[in-house]
This record gives sequence, C-alpha cells and structure tokens, in this order.
Amino acid sequence: MIRLAALTLVATAALTAGASADSFVFALGGAEAPSGVSSDPAVLTAEYHFDPFMNRDRFALGVGVGAQVTDDSDVWVGGGLVATYELSDRWQFEASLMPGFYDQGSGGVDLGHDIEFRTLIGVNYRVNDSTLVGLAIDHKSNAGLDSVNPGIDTISVRLKTAF
Repeated sequence: MIRLAALTLVATAALTAGASADSFVFALGGAEAPSGVSSDPAVLTAEYHFDPFMNRDRFALGVGVGAQVTDDSDVWVGGGLVATYELSDRWQFEASLMPGFYDQGSGGVDLGHDIEFRTLIGVNYRVNDSTLVGLAIDHKSNAGLDSVNPGIDTISVRLKTAF
C-alpha cells in the first residue's frame, strides 16, 4: 500500500509540474548490499527536478522528487533539495538530499525503517543545451531512526534532460 501511494505521489508531481519543470533524470545502476544480503541489487532511478528557486553565479538550488526501484522490488520514493554547480561550460557537479519512504521488497534489503534519507553526489557532462550524462553515487540511511541502520550505496549512470 505504501508503495502504491508513494509512486502515485511522484507521478502526480511529475505530471502536474508542466512547464515549470526543469529536468527529468533517468538512471541505471547497482547497489552494494550490506553484509548478510546475498546479492547486490540492480537499481532503476527516475527523478524530476523543478526549476531552481535560487541561482547565484554558477550555483543553483531547487527541489526535486525521485523514485528508486531494485530488482528485489525494494522501492524508495522521496523529495528534497537539489543543488548544482557549473564547473565549466560542459561539466556540472550535482548534490541532493531527499528524505523519503522505503518499502522492502521480497528478498530485498532491510534498511531498518520506513523513513530513509538519500544523499547523492555526482558529476554530469553536458552533451548539448538540454542533455547531460553523468555518474553519481548515492547513499540511503535512516539516520539512526532505528537501531537497524545498515545503509546502502548505489552507483549509477544518469541521463538528465532539461525541458
């Protein structure tokens, strides 16, 4: 039930954003499962970044929503702050902090709590005015909300398309 409600929330946010949306991100990657988990899951990520509310020189700060699903049916859906810094005309640094809801799938990773915080850092290369490709590392953790808090790290290749 949590999974359906969370995915509905992200889809609604993305569809109602209209012209005010800045970019859509699609990513494929793999996670390093905590010890005791038999396999490292594959991860599919989709994010929607709204137009930044603050632009200072080469730095921008805005909000975004995102969802991740693994091949073990784990689902994370959240939203929060997205920051970018233009390193040059072609290169961009990106970071985000998104608290969200986590639902452990069958055979998935027990992260200890329904609330999980995802932090991300990455670097993007601008292919043209509206498309960037990048590499990112993210970490999900419940920040000590539960005594079980193994966390999970994911590395992914990302495609970012601006509207």
